[in-house]
Amino acid sequence: MNDEPLSYPVDDHVTLVPLQRELAPALFNLTERYRDDLVRWLSWPGKVHQLADTERYIARMVFLLAQRQAMQFVVEVDGVVAGVCGFNKWSQPLARGELGYWLAPPWRGSGSITRGCRWLWTQGLDVLGLQELQIAVASGNHASQCVCQRLGMQQYKVIEQAEELAVGMVDHVIYRLSRSQWESLCRPF
Repeated sequence: MNDEPLSYPVDDHVTLVPLQRELAPALFNLTERYRDDLVRWLSWPGKVHQLADTERYIARMVFLLAQRQAMQFVVEVDGVVAGVCGFNKWSQPLARGELGYWLAPPWRGSGSITRGCRWLWTQGLDVLGLQELQIAVASGNHASQCVCQRLGMQQYKVIEQAEELAVGMVDHVIYRLSRSQWESLCRPF
């Protein structure tokens, strides 16, 4: 019997592995190591203090997957856990998915998240029947905004004072892309 988790190769370097309990130690260690960097743009790292916190998060995401409300993956780059990418939520009735992602500093700038999001978007179209993709990004997080732009997404609106981070309250820039816009881009991976 193979104990390796199911995985989805995006390309020769990036693999998405469905979030599962066995990945909790690696994900927790990554959070611990890069916490000071992650809290600049994410609220959750300040709430993760022990392995059990990561295990609870994974259990919640597995539950939401069973309810067909969310789908999260660990991002592996060259076999090493590097971050998380997935649908924070999706709605079958609205045919809309909301992507979220984070990548630890050593793997940023490699295009790994962009390629992972492209793969997820095609799965959202083909498997989930989504018609629209949205991503919310903190207004000062230019690197994350560039991911949205590389995906061909357009800025849709700004929600002021949307989230409190370590740096204070931040606005969220909402990016959006429809199925028809995606298909017109005809972008190869």
